[in-house]
Amino acid sequence: MNEPIRVRKFGGTSVGTVQGLKNTIDILEQSEEEIQWVVVSACAGITDQLEQLAHRAASGSEKEWQSMLDSIEQHHQALLHHVLSAEEFATVWQSLQPWFHQLHRLAQGVAYLRELTERQLAAFVAFGELLSSTFIAAILECRGADVQWVDARTLLRTRPDRWIEASLQWELSQQQVRQFWMHHRDPSARIFVTQGYIARNEQGHTTVFGRGGSDYSAAVFGALLQTPVIEIWTDVPGILTADPQVVSEAQPLPQLSFATMRRMALFGAKVLHPDTLGPAEQARIPVYIRSTLDPAAPGTEIRAQTQWNAPALFALALRSAQPLHYGTAGTPENATGWLLQQYPDVTVMVGGQGMAARSCDVVTCFGSSLTANVLQQIFERLGDLPVSFVQMSAEFDVCVLGVPASLGETAVQRLHPLCLQSLEQQLWQE
Repeated sequence: MNEPIRVRKFGGTSVGTVQGLKNTIDILEQSEEEIQWVVVSACAGITDQLEQLAHRAASGSEKEWQSMLDSIEQHHQALLHHVLSAEEFATVWQSLQPWFHQLHRLAQGVAYLRELTERQLAAFVAFGELLSSTFIAAILECRGADVQWVDARTLLRTRPDRWIEASLQWELSQQQVRQFWMHHRDPSARIFVTQGYIARNEQGHTTVFGRGGSDYSAAVFGALLQTPVIEIWTDVPGILTADPQVVSEAQPLPQLSFATMRRMALFGAKVLHPDTLGPAEQARIPVYIRSTLDPAAPGTEIRAQTQWNAPALFALALRSAQPLHYGTAGTPENATGWLLQQYPDVTVMVGGQGMAARSCDVVTCFGSSLTANVLQQIFERLGDLPVSFVQMSAEFDVCVLGVPASLGETAVQRLHPLCLQSLEQQLWQE
């Protein structure tokens, strides 16, 4: 692995929509001067359809499961017809036939037994990535790229106790990747196309990772291949300052730390699953979130640490109608002491669990050193909006606000200009 390898993961909308697929192929073709390890998700919605197919087969109704299988085939056929020439389509479609044949046989077997085990379910849902990675590799090959399709199940090994949400065996996977790179890779290939989400246990059976599994696969491959960078290509321009469905002016953040990204995910921000990039974080490999629909945009860099030059609020997350336990806990000081003085009716918590329960909308403010001055700006922006409690993190980089149910979106919209102000002032530093 002497030559640097760029790991790139393309999500379901990047390979499962007409424009996304066109842009994905363009991105890969434009980077042939470097070695690319491409991790592909199933087309958007296909994993759910495969799960439905499995359950319909188990019900024993051939008409129902055959109709579902036909629908999955038609979905891929229509997508590829819109992207490829007639000659390309014939070649690429032929490359998918073995997978459709295997999927048909699997459904027949489950229908005959009228029983669906977790082992069989894992085999069903794996076909989404097998299909998408196959047609990505076939398209690139049709267009003259030096490409090798790689079955991720020959590389990633999982523990024998689980088929769904499987656990990786790190050392064994590391050995498999090294063996592949030394003895089984095509030395002329510049693009290696493989699958996210899927793996294999020591008995040789297909297993799958849980939610965020393709991102996790990309992080694992990045760490195992010792790549200098991992790119996650999706349909958004990066990690945004707020949910764009709540705030249309939401903007991508230029940088985030792994720790902040995990907190944002836990508190409801629509970002990556909090556990999915653990291997990249441990290997200290920066991860870039970029948009297939806007490849020129820089996206968001997630790295070990970021440093802001001044206290700032930079992102917001919302969880609606949350049943919460809250109450005064700990000894308020610094910023929270100011809150008690200015807003005596607000319950302030510093760590710990509260006593009383109430349902409300929860707005989480993410920032750097949320000092009394920043908190004062937050409350000034909220204006007459009632706040039932405030909870601070120990480092004062997360502030959780409880507002009456149905007013959470209003709170986020009022606070968001503070995020834009922080971005405009470029308060982060390299």
